[in-house]
Amino acid sequence: MKRILLSIIFILILLLLNISCRVDIIEPNNPAGNKNIPVKEGKENYFNLAINADRLSTEMNFDANFSSENNSVSLKVNDRQSGTCTLRVISSENKTLYSAIIEINDLDIRQRINQGIPSKIRLICDNFTGKIKIVINKSPI
Repeated sequence: MKRILLSIIFILILLLLNISCRVDIIEPNNPAGNKNIPVKEGKENYFNLAINADRLSTEMNFDANFSSENNSVSLKVNDRQSGTCTLRVISSENKTLYSAIIEINDLDIRQRINQGIPSKIRLICDNFTGKIKIVINKSPI
């Protein structure tokens, strides 16, 4: 009986220590804890960019690897507090395929791009604070 009681107390102490010492770990590629550092993933016919901006003023240019003219862009903005950002998707012929100015909070846009092949993605921020997620991918025909 004494042994069972000691085992139960030991297990309860371990559980309490585990709960009180819990630390939330932010994964290295999670933009939630990284201010002003874009997290990018790109592969053929797919581009993904997330950034948690804090008074960010910069121009970022990224290469895109697309082989199709049938694509879509998804742009989401959360927690925007100040400033603006301009997104441009540019073809290899230097033609703007898609452009958006981010000036409002809680933006959620999905639009097709079918007048050229994306080659570059340009994001220009002016004192921007907020969270941006951009996904460009090949659309089904």
